[in-house]
Order: sequence, then C-alpha cells, then structure tokens
Amino acid sequence: MLLPIPDAVPSEAAAITEPLAVGLHAVNRAQMNNDDVAIVVGCGPIGLAAIAALKLQGVKHIVASDPQESKKQIALEFGATEYVNPMVDDEVAKAAALADNNKVVIFECAGVSRLLNDYILRAPSKTKIIVTGVHTAPLNVNFAYATVKELDLIFSYYYQPEEFAQSLENIASGKIAWQKMRTGKVGIDGVQGAFDTLFKPNDHIKIIIEPWRTGELETVTG
Repeated sequence: MLLPIPDAVPSEAAAITEPLAVGLHAVNRAQMNNDDVAIVVGCGPIGLAAIAALKLQGVKHIVASDPQESKKQIALEFGATEYVNPMVDDEVAKAAALADNNKVVIFECAGVSRLLNDYILRAPSKTKIIVTGVHTAPLNVNFAYATVKELDLIFSYYYQPEEFAQSLENIASGKIAWQKMRTGKVGIDGVQGAFDTLFKPNDHIKIIIEPWRTGELETVTG
C-alpha cells in the first residue's frame, strides 16, 4: 500500500494528502448528485478538503459554514460557492432555498457534538447528514425528527487506499492548492506549544511538523 511521492511534490505537500483523503472519503460516502446542495460545516482542513472534493466532482452549490469570518476567503478559494456565518445567518435555510426539489447534504466537519441534534431538528426532509467529525462524548439526540423527515445519517471514517492515492495525485497535478492549507510549521520541540495554540481560538488550518529541526510555531502564508 506504499505510494511513491512524485519528485515535484515536496514532503510538506505529501503530508497534506491525509486530510484531503478524509474529505474525499466523506464526499464519496454521500453519493451526491451534482444538483444537490452541500453544506460543509467547519472550514478547517477536513472541511476544506471536502469542499475541494465536492468541487472536483462537479457539485454546483457548496455552502461553507464557519463562525470565523477569517475562513470565508479560503473556503471560496477551495470551491465554495457561498459562505454563511452561522452566528449571523441560517445556513440550512440558505441551502434549502438553493436546493429547490433537490436534496440538501450536510457535512459535519467541525466535531462539535451539539450540532448533530441541531441539524436533525433543522434539516429539511430527505437530507443526508455526513458525520466526519469525531464525537466521543455522550449526546442526547431526538431521532423522532430524523424518522419523520426520513433523514439519512451517515458516518465517515478515514479513507480507502484508492482515495489516498487520488488525493496525492490531486496535489501532484495541481488540482488542489495545498499551500493554502499549510498555515504553520514547527520544530519537534515546539509541538506541545503548537497544540496549546490550536486548543485556543486561532486562524490556523494545518500545521506541519518538521521533526528534523527545533523551533517554535511559525506562521506560513500560502
């Protein structure tokens, strides 16, 4: 299952193959039609990977939802056709209006457990909810709403080997601007400090660990 890294692909680009494959797997699990409307919740590395995969698959309407306004520009650059700040506007209502008679497909990429029941309550009938975020805490969910509306609740975990290979090829062929996902780099001794930063509100997307050197977290621009 080893894959050769093309000579033109630097190691830090190859390291971004993994989140791209996670996003691609979630999109493949959704089995969308191009006229369906996607909502991608959370514009971190997995959310952006899902947006990129949706764009490459030809989905016409991709609504990016993130409360951090700083994520708007990069979400649009990766292929989102709309951006909604859920603290200000209703992303589900926006998607439902765009969908008309087509389905709404919600990709939960934020890992915020309370959002699951929230989307079950707000989603229109026949919506698919793809759970890509990892939820380890117990959660109260009223499945009566999901039953009446005949929602599809689908869980997505990691990726298949061919999806990993496809993601590496997408990087090598320039189909995905991986540089825009790389917002920081850190030496091996600065890893704990980098995690401390990530556990607080921040604008980082993906931090690359460079284990051959020492040094604190540095911001990198694409």
